[in-house]
Amino acid sequence: MTAAGPPFRVMAPLRIGAVGLSAIMEYQKPGPVAADFFTGFDAERLARHLPDLPAGHFDAATGRIVMAFQTFLVRTPRHLILVDTCCGADKFRPEPMPHPTAAWLEGLHAAGVSEADIDFVLCTHLHVDHTGWNTRLERGRWVPTFPNATYVFSRAEYRYWEKLARSGAELPRVSRGIWEMNCLPVAEAGQALLVDDGHVLDEYVSLVPSPGHSPHHVCIRISSGGQEALVLGDMVHSVLQCHAPDWSTRVCWDPDLAARSRRAVLQEAAERRSVLLPVHFPAPTAGRLSAAGDGYDYRFVDTCVLARTTPRVRIRHLRVTNAFRKRCVQAHTRRVAAAGAQPRRRGRAHRTAGRPSSPGRPRDQPGGFQFVKRRPKAVGRGAAEFVVWVRAEDAASAGDGPTARTRCGKDTNGRTT
Repeated sequence: MTAAGPPFRVMAPLRIGAVGLSAIMEYQKPGPVAADFFTGFDAERLARHLPDLPAGHFDAATGRIVMAFQTFLVRTPRHLILVDTCCGADKFRPEPMPHPTAAWLEGLHAAGVSEADIDFVLCTHLHVDHTGWNTRLERGRWVPTFPNATYVFSRAEYRYWEKLARSGAELPRVSRGIWEMNCLPVAEAGQALLVDDGHVLDEYVSLVPSPGHSPHHVCIRISSGGQEALVLGDMVHSVLQCHAPDWSTRVCWDPDLAARSRRAVLQEAAERRSVLLPVHFPAPTAGRLSAAGDGYDYRFVDTCVLARTTPRVRIRHLRVTNAFRKRCVQAHTRRVAAAGAQPRRRGRAHRTAGRPSSPGRPRDQPGGFQFVKRRPKAVGRGAAEFVVWVRAEDAASAGDGPTARTRCGKDTNGRTT
């Protein structure tokens, strides 16, 4: 496996209603030169919007856009879902991948998720940097990385790349062997689900057709509680394309169609106030659009603000195990560390799990949670009764609540009285 690279900032976890979202970073690096990469590139337009670009997204000295390679982990009340799986390991031997990739698997495990935990893998399209961890090399054979997952592919996208692979034809700027390594082994294992481009997975997740970058590219819509997020895949590679939606890339299958799809998707996202999750935007990644002239301003979402406005889960007299309290601390520590901060350990406004405090809801501090011991009597070995105020994202990561009890039933005795 390719060695791990240097650490990078990663998007802080956020919530869309009952659904948790976080990013797993594989790598980040200066990418192509903007003038060479974008069709319709206009140097004057670049100069006009350059001051608006956030630090770390564009290298002015070389003219290169900075690109992240990341996966989005989606935690619905029912499923664990991965959207796009980066570049993967051991591909294209004897030549190594152009960047280290081992950090991706480490990031998945650091999120408290194993390969066997994943229920669905969604791919916005079937390019090399969006399907790599679909498979891994095992005893000289490519096998699905996630043994219990259903891999959801656009039927038409899958058939296009299958036909291309079987014909032996080559496309410029498209790596050969992607379908054979990253898709065919999944189908042979019986884990592929081929669907229409507008497929609805469940009440939380659906596919949005957005062709052009690839023949049947799709975005992934996540909806819950009147909120919405949209994973953009390769609809945009840089914030510059929000300011200039007509700029497609040299690697687009149909640049004109890609531009039309981009305008339609961005317009709808601006009107619906959707939180956008572009795969290739470095941290803080998530953002919203507002119309500006013939393009859009992209404003990054303050995910700490989102966390502050996310309601706490309040479960009165919940019977919890000490193991659950420990997992809550770990989930909180991971989330705060991902945001580049240190967990606060002191002060009445921010209590850590396991420290009794005065009754009542704690002040609304970022990442805070509180276990208030109401009944001192023991209710079973290793457990006690508490009133619990805990951030929804920490509870979801720890495995709290009725929706997660099937996954963590051996560790959590959740019962309200």
